[in-house]
Amino acid sequence: MVQAGIADRSDRRWAAAVHASALIGFLIPLGNVLAPLVLWLFARRRSAFVDEQGREALNFHLSIVLYAVIGGVLILLPVGLVILIATAAMMLIVPIVASVQGARGKEFHYPAAIGFMPWNSEAASTPSGKGSAA
Repeated sequence: MVQAGIADRSDRRWAAAVHASALIGFLIPLGNVLAPLVLWLFARRRSAFVDEQGREALNFHLSIVLYAVIGGVLILLPVGLVILIATAAMMLIVPIVASVQGARGKEFHYPAAIGFMPWNSEAASTPSGKGSAA
């Protein structure tokens, strides 16, 4: 976890952009994963805050893709439709909330996200966010 209050204005903007960029997934297939991935790859070395929030966003949107595939497979059953509707709602609402929190410099942890890209807590414990030199 990143210490609260250490994100500067630029870092907060990058974090908000990474979270909000996922909304492109409503226009471009897999855009909800690709847009945050590109922004995160570009900005992850700026700060531990941007790196962590980018990982959070990617974990969530990779999870969303998985849930959508499961819902698509189960579409012939009533539960499949429920999964797809819930997935679409989460894909719309949660990134907006995350973007607002990121713009405020607050950490946001996505619900129902699978840890595909775990956060390295050792790196976050040092002020530079780069881990120890040992």
